[in-house]
Amino acid sequence: MINETCIYLFLCEIQKWLREVHKIDIMIMPWEEEPSGIVTYQYHVLSDHSDEKYDDKYILENNYDTYEKSLEIGLQEALKLINN
Repeated sequence: MINETCIYLFLCEIQKWLREVHKIDIMIMPWEEEPSGIVTYQYHVLSDHSDEKYDDKYILENNYDTYEKSLEIGLQEALKLINN
């Protein structure tokens, strides 16, 4: 449990660093599947609040079971923007 908590805190620190230093935000949105009512999570990467990386067909294929997993994958994608 402690290791998992540390990982989540580290993800939050990366998210904060991306936002403050590189003006990149990660937005996590819940997605309720009908008619099952199962909730999954999607990430959206926003760079400088003007260039949202969003594609419907891509998002539908990349829903994650937990908020944290969605955040982790979104952060990985956001970090790729720094190298470009």
